[in-house]
Amino acid sequence: MRPITRRWGICFRSTQRYTVCGLTPRNLAAKFNIDSDRIVVTGHSAGGHLALMTGMLTAQDGFDDNCAATDAEKPLKVAAIVNWFGLSDFGVLLQGAGLRPHAVKWIGSQPDSTALITRVAPITYVRPGLPPVITVHGDTDPAAPYESAVRFHAALQKAGDVNQLVTIPGGMHGFHAFDDAQTRDAYAKIFAFLTAQVPGL
Repeated sequence: MRPITRRWGICFRSTQRYTVCGLTPRNLAAKFNIDSDRIVVTGHSAGGHLALMTGMLTAQDGFDDNCAATDAEKPLKVAAIVNWFGLSDFGVLLQGAGLRPHAVKWIGSQPDSTALITRVAPITYVRPGLPPVITVHGDTDPAAPYESAVRFHAALQKAGDVNQLVTIPGGMHGFHAFDDAQTRDAYAKIFAFLTAQVPGL
């Protein structure tokens, strides 16, 4: 494995450990007066990817580093996921119209690159029974191809999971990816989605 990929894999696993394990201790929920039945995770770009992985992974997927649970080993469950243009299918970066030279360099050309991108892609973990997911993605995003969001939406639909894809016409990538009206519209759709899907929110 080339060093750039190895470093990235370690970084991802370490970050995932703290996001997933951070959902485990129920005593923290009580300490900070958090309703542990209404936890919504969200993130932009790479943070969107981590929000998806945090809400979708189970202990059996092997990313939790055996983090200790409390309350009779009952981990907290995410109530919903809000993904702002986080990449859900890394395969689109390495082939076809979505190919990105920086992604080829980042992931590397080692023989196990296919296994690597499959391992870290949220679309790999789509199955029935996931938390509701809403994705906001620009259809001209130069960094995270819109095709990734479309594929992810289709996979969730096929699995019967509650989800919504909010497409931003001409939307780019980053904190200034959309204009003010598009951003307000996206937030309105997010709040409507969460109100419908997370009781008592």
